[in-house]
Amino acid sequence: MASDNELLVLIYENIQKTLNQIKDSRVVIQALANRVGTLETTVASMEKGTADIRERLEFVEETLTALNDTVYKRTGELASSAAGAAEAVNAMRGTLDRVTNPSILTISNAHTATKEAVRDLKSVHNRVMDEFEQYNLRLARAEDAIERLIKKQLLTEAPAVISESEGKNDAE
Repeated sequence: MASDNELLVLIYENIQKTLNQIKDSRVVIQALANRVGTLETTVASMEKGTADIRERLEFVEETLTALNDTVYKRTGELASSAAGAAEAVNAMRGTLDRVTNPSILTISNAHTATKEAVRDLKSVHNRVMDEFEQYNLRLARAEDAIERLIKKQLLTEAPAVISESEGKNDAE
């Protein structure tokens, strides 16, 4: 009987420890979800910034083309400046196409994968919490059954103890 109580105490302590670990994991998951949300905002901001840069480059390119059509054809020095500016615009466009856009795409893909991993982790966590709740219910039932067995055993031992004590009182 004492060993049963010790076993129940050990089981209870183990369950409490596991519950605390699960609660800690929930905090970690929530922090991770917040960080993923921040990353999502940053990626959206980068995409918007890239679109703004592209629009500005198009405006500069259109302006250079217009200037080239009017003024730069008249003087050779201005024509070489226009060519240099056009090369700079093309280099910036190349940087956008070769570096910035692929980087944003990589970050976006990583963000999507992270978001899916967090979703999966959250569903696993929910399943663990459900299982833990079921385990708690089974443990409560087991504790109730043990308590009933102990009461039953005490009730069956009580008449024997009473009759033994009556026997001792009669002998005196």
